[in-house]
Amino acid sequence: MPTFFGVTSVPTDGAAATNATTTITLTPPTSMLAGDLVIVYLTQRGTATFSVGVTGGQTWTSIGRNVGTTNVALETYWARYNGTWAANPRFDFSAGTNTTAVMLVFRPDTSTNVWGTEQIATTAAAAAATITVTGITPANPNNVTVANWNTADDNTWGTLTGTNWTKGTLSAQYRNTAGTDASSTFAYQLQSTAAATNNVSQTQLTLGNDATTWRRVTWYEYQQQTVDKFELWNATTNVFVRDLINNDTISIGTDVPTLSAVAIRARTTPDDTVGSVRLDLSGSSTQGRTENTAPYFLYGDNAGDPDPWLGNAGTHSLTATAWSASGASGIQGSSLTISFNIDTGFTPVDPFGMQGFFGL
Repeated sequence: MPTFFGVTSVPTDGAAATNATTTITLTPPTSMLAGDLVIVYLTQRGTATFSVGVTGGQTWTSIGRNVGTTNVALETYWARYNGTWAANPRFDFSAGTNTTAVMLVFRPDTSTNVWGTEQIATTAAAAAATITVTGITPANPNNVTVANWNTADDNTWGTLTGTNWTKGTLSAQYRNTAGTDASSTFAYQLQSTAAATNNVSQTQLTLGNDATTWRRVTWYEYQQQTVDKFELWNATTNVFVRDLINNDTISIGTDVPTLSAVAIRARTTPDDTVGSVRLDLSGSSTQGRTENTAPYFLYGDNAGDPDPWLGNAGTHSLTATAWSASGASGIQGSSLTISFNIDTGFTPVDPFGMQGFFGL
């Protein structure tokens, strides 16, 4: 399951610090590895909008901007670290009153895994000393759920309550005393299996009973499912012939003996163990099929023996898409598309020699 790796923030720590700039550049934790999950929480006391000013060479995804009734504007960006920071990332605010940025980094169990999100919720909670974030049951294992509380005051926070929730080495809070103050705090839960997180609460220790905007998001790691290539098989003998590449030509009589002997198989990562593969053929022939078990043949198979080609010769386009669950459902993986031609070698006969007569 994922593990917590590090945190960095502006203002710099949990002490009462000030920041009122319209741009914040974060220095990521040292010794990060490719595949790490990078989450950046941005808050501003007001109604600011947010953007990524300098990506640092990463691809950032927005969870969504929210302006709660508590006078707190909130945005969350996340990225899968690609192994190199081209520059320290910069985040921009449309207004500079009480601007705060906190970066959390989690490490996946497997560095080649990718990340997805689920169970996203943002709620404006009424004024109270203790604020409870509703628990959920993630759909996916190997997950990290982060809860975040935000107020328009420089509250201190304590008394974290919730089974398996922790603050780890995070500061008790991230206060910003610029202008009229703001405060954020965090907790997280790590799971190897998909189980109920239970509710989690934090209590405002000082300057309490403030209205709070809270956000809860679950990230999960999973192996990317991809279609890597297509193969030509002999449907008559169930023998692999060769790989098919884009703009390829299948020669009847050379590659396979007959048109019906053409069989095309999609190969995947993980090898033959994805949830399902959707195959769609267009052009001189059309065919659509979802294969839930390997081998993934365009026209299906009988206990591993490919079924014969039921289409025509000519030019075609074929797309295959990997999915994490059966029936082309779950998490969509990568797709692969190729164009190819099936050449029967047939040349129409001109018994009267009319092409020569007309100079054709």
